Amino acid sequence: MVRTQVCLDAPMLYSPALLLVDMQNEFVHPQGKLFVPGAPETVPHLAAVLQGFRRAGLPVIHVRREHCPDGSDVETVRREAFRRMGGFCLPGSWGAHFVAELAPVTGEMVVIKHGWSAFLGTELHGHLQEMGIRTLVIGGTQTPNCIRATLYDATSLGYEVVLLGDGTSSAHPEVQAANLRDLAALGVPILSCSELLALLSPKGEPA
Repeated sequence: MVRTQVCLDAPMLYSPALLLVDMQNEFVHPQGKLFVPGAPETVPHLAAVLQGFRRAGLPVIHVRREHCPDGSDVETVRREAFRRMGGFCLPGSWGAHFVAELAPVTGEMVVIKHGWSAFLGTELHGHLQEMGIRTLVIGGTQTPNCIRATLYDATSLGYEVVLLGDGTSSAHPEVQAANLRDLAALGVPILSCSELLALLSPKGEPA
């Protein structure tokens, strides 16, 4: 079970965990093979939220995409790109590593995925159930693909979700804005990282 049972003073933030999706060099660093231009600016925002969860003693889960060198586990629509690029997110490679600012510390869970969703073919759901997690605070990249797939699976499995608007990213600002509008219209709660931090901080203490 979760060591610290928290009911934050906001809708649907009960027994929360932070889920950071694909914040790896391959996506976040300009030299990454699948660089997402909007990703670097989210790093300091997510780093602040990460520290907030750590201070509060709340669970943090890091999701890392990895692929077999032969590309057999790559989505069908990306197999040609994988071959052309000589592979990406290969286990142990620089591209597969988390960016330094968001690297896991001892005791934080790392989930390896091979597709869009952090739930597909992984142990994530079982671990969340064991920990008693009810709400996932989701950040990472990129919003139209892995973030949306993970969010949809989370809600289908019965989790409450909160999306970090400035803690997620897309290839273009207009794509990010359109996705956030679309998700908000679906009823997904969207908070800025500073708003989330304010909820994590006891009243009277700085975030």
